[in-house]
Amino acid sequence: MMKTKRFNLKKWTSISFCSLLMATAVFSTGCGKDDDNTPENGNGGTGKNIKITITVSSAVDQSDYISLVSSGGTLTPGDNTIWKTNGVTQNSQQAISLARNDFTGSTKTYVIESIKKLDACSIGVQFINFGQDLKFSLKVEVDGKVSVSESDKTLTGEGSDFTKQYQF
Repeated sequence: MMKTKRFNLKKWTSISFCSLLMATAVFSTGCGKDDDNTPENGNGGTGKNIKITITVSSAVDQSDYISLVSSGGTLTPGDNTIWKTNGVTQNSQQAISLARNDFTGSTKTYVIESIKKLDACSIGVQFINFGQDLKFSLKVEVDGKVSVSESDKTLTGEGSDFTKQYQF
């Protein structure tokens, strides 16, 4: 004997209702007016402008260690160009790194600025002295206000160091 499937109205109604509910949810959230929180200059004003000024005012020995790394990001997907260094835009870079060799030539001061408001920023800096005194200054401004001021620091003696990690 062959069994025939019976039409189950309760099951069909339940499936139809769930499908209608899902379709309504998708279309009501996906087709409405977008809240465009990404104007041409960053993410709508929710982030912070960052400016880092670092100066090494003494001679840098080959054995000294200098490192400054700054990384940041916005909430805008694919927004990779966010920094300029000494006025030059750093295309497709979300992180900037400076090391000892950057301070052995004629440039002793670097100004790193965000060109868009950043939702997250991390700055790590480390100086280790292995030669003559190592003199430096570091200033970090957030939205135009000084947040970090390490003025006229001097590392004296073999292995003396300055290591900091900042989050904004």
